[in-house]
Amino acid sequence: MNVQRFDVFLSHSGHDSAIAERLAEKLKEVGLEPWLDKWHLTPGVRWADELAAGLRACPTCAVLIGPQGLGDWVREELHVALDRAAKDHTFRLVPILLPGLPDPFDPNTLPPFLSSRTWVDFRHGFESPHIFQDLINGIKGVPLRADIPVGLQATICPYRGLQTFDEVHAEFFFGRNGDVQRLVEKLKATRFLAVVGPSGSGKSSLVRAGLIPALRKDALSESHAWTIRVLTPGAHPLTGLAAQLLRLYPQGSMQTTLDQMHTDARTLHLAVALALAERPPAERVLSVIDQSEEMFTLCSDESERTQFLANLLYAASIPDGRCIVLLTLRADFYSKCATHQELATRMATQQFLVSPMTLDGLRQAIEEPARRVGLEFERGLVETMLDDVTSQPGALPLLEHALLELWERRRGRMLTLEAYHESGRVEGAIAQRAEAIYAELSPEQQVIVQCILLRLTQPGEGTEDTRRRAAMSELATRPAESEEVERVVNSLVNARLLTTSGTDQESERWVEVSHEALIRGWPQLRAWIENDRAGLRVHRRLTEAAQEWQRLRQDDGLLYRGAHLAEALEWRQRHEAELNESERAFLAAGVAFQEQEQQTREQRRRLTIWGLTTGLVIALGLSGLAFFQWRHAQQETQRAERNLTHAVDAIDTLGSRVMYQLQSLAGVRSESLEQILNNADSIVANLLQEAGASSIVRYGAARLQIALSDIYQQRGALQRALAKAQQAQRLLEQLTQQDPTNTQWQRDLSVSHEKIGDVLVAQGDGAGALAAYRQGLAIRERLAQQDPTNTTWQRDLSVSYMKLGQVLMQQSQRAEALSYLEKAREITARLAQHDPSNAVWKSDLTWVQNRIAALRQQ
Repeated sequence: MNVQRFDVFLSHSGHDSAIAERLAEKLKEVGLEPWLDKWHLTPGVRWADELAAGLRACPTCAVLIGPQGLGDWVREELHVALDRAAKDHTFRLVPILLPGLPDPFDPNTLPPFLSSRTWVDFRHGFESPHIFQDLINGIKGVPLRADIPVGLQATICPYRGLQTFDEVHAEFFFGRNGDVQRLVEKLKATRFLAVVGPSGSGKSSLVRAGLIPALRKDALSESHAWTIRVLTPGAHPLTGLAAQLLRLYPQGSMQTTLDQMHTDARTLHLAVALALAERPPAERVLSVIDQSEEMFTLCSDESERTQFLANLLYAASIPDGRCIVLLTLRADFYSKCATHQELATRMATQQFLVSPMTLDGLRQAIEEPARRVGLEFERGLVETMLDDVTSQPGALPLLEHALLELWERRRGRMLTLEAYHESGRVEGAIAQRAEAIYAELSPEQQVIVQCILLRLTQPGEGTEDTRRRAAMSELATRPAESEEVERVVNSLVNARLLTTSGTDQESERWVEVSHEALIRGWPQLRAWIENDRAGLRVHRRLTEAAQEWQRLRQDDGLLYRGAHLAEALEWRQRHEAELNESERAFLAAGVAFQEQEQQTREQRRRLTIWGLTTGLVIALGLSGLAFFQWRHAQQETQRAERNLTHAVDAIDTLGSRVMYQLQSLAGVRSESLEQILNNADSIVANLLQEAGASSIVRYGAARLQIALSDIYQQRGALQRALAKAQQAQRLLEQLTQQDPTNTQWQRDLSVSHEKIGDVLVAQGDGAGALAAYRQGLAIRERLAQQDPTNTTWQRDLSVSYMKLGQVLMQQSQRAEALSYLEKAREITARLAQHDPSNAVWKSDLTWVQNRIAALRQQ
């Protein structure tokens, strides 16, 4: 049996024997010794034994994959190769794609142990010297197209620490060749792709330093000519997208483009089409939306988020479009995407899940950047680092930071175990560096560090905490400390814990945490966040509100009011020093505006009470006078009846005025008003007692009883409110029995049932409320059926459906509640379409749509 050493074992099926022999000959031409079954199997000897011996004699196994797939012998050889790979981490498996395989190629068709490995692509033949060099590199264990170092310059730092690898750092980006290949294959078949992975998996670096440089080198047809734009959404993603378009088509107007994007989802597509109109057909615009979770963490405007996505998705889906959209997304925000139906649909089929790096990939990420600048590792150091990092999920940024610390502690060209232990190893390097920088600062600067890092953290709500960008002007709490803040920021930037962006030509310099790994990995920062997580959320909302207020020229409509203002003022009592000038001005304006509103409301309240008191006394006096005239002038019946009508109308009108005016006087406890209400009760009782069967008096009294019921309910006197509504119901039932054709009496009877239901709901009697609402509903359904064109009756009917749906929701009767709410939506949608300017009908439609959405999410 031949025991000589070989460079590569060529595993192939019988269908690919000729190609395998041709490849073996080409390898021999460049000085490599392949093991090929046709050349080395001995007749009469057990083939299985010789194949196993051949694999043991080779440091690399190349698996040839042709159109017919893997044969049975190849699968047997793979079992032996995998067994060896499990015991020997230096043993390499290299898939080779042969001519005849589909383009694009689906790596999921490979066996699981090959599907994640970097392949060598000979689908278009063996002529390309670059691809053949890739095979040579794979056999030798050298990363693809990285066999020649750029220069022995140990003073160049080849590691990025917590910062993302960008396109300019591609020469130091290693370990993800297989993932880059798979991304390229996916982009051959789609113009939309979501790259998803957990925090710390290296999504951004994979796209920026892996995929984009590959496209620059024509990984896709003519992709070297593509225009590639990278955008992080931030708080205003549409503004950022408009700015990118302006760079693409400078003749456009920023404001016009932004306005169009807000209203027309075709804007991005049309702008790209216009910009590329005179360019070759193969040119494309690739829009990379990096850290797209910022759409949810930093953008608080749902309409802007929706239009941002609408523009991207339309541009990436329209037939013959020339825009390609690629998103990177943290996996814990995956569920947020489900709330946007079209985005969820696209992501369900067009996504790439970033998996943890293989052991071989991690080794390349450690060793190759050092090799390219002439650095060496002390024996055992790489294995120690690999042991540390493979036990930690999301550890890539930790590894990169540990390598940065290692480089800063190098001895000449040597990276040592001693320096690795001194830096805190993979797990502790970030915390140790952050703690060291923090300890070097003065107590005043340490306070600034805390304020800065908390401002640069977006607390998660059902997700992990994330970083946020902030302008330098936001970080200084007072103008006097701006210079000190600048010094502190520079210290943290020099330590690579923070990153700044923006040019001298731009008005703002932006700052952000280099990576979320700092938020997770520094115990001191975690303690600051956990100490007042709820307060940190309040501050983040306050910051965004203040910035929006300033952006829109201090519009009073954007000021905090009510509960929001109270919450922010309570937080301010404990955190006054953390506010910047913009936030202080925003809160001061909110307080001043609220005080002004309170003064206006108090004046209005006094005037209203005075007017109500005077008016009701006059109305009651008129009713008493009319009653006196009626009782002493029975021989003048017609005139008395007319006087009674006027008096009742006055009481009815005043009752309505009282009801509506009191809506702005919640909480009023006026003795004079109480006395007036008691007098009203007494007058009504006397009228009913003396007037006997007069329908006019009974109808006017019923209307006033309903108005009084509303007033008592608003004042919290629920028992009296219920009694008034029930009295109104009895009166109106008598009237409708007397004249069933009187539709006004029928409608008011339904109002009395509804009023009883409202009071019972306030008392917590859901079953009683349902019964009352259903009685009112029966009347309203008859009226609406009688005259479908009567919008007042149609609106009454929709209100009955909404009230029934709301009570049934509270009693967990979801199916019946949904049925009533759907009926209400049908009516309100029809009314809103009939008169889009009617604010009440629009409000009804919004209310019922929100309830239906909430019910379906339960």
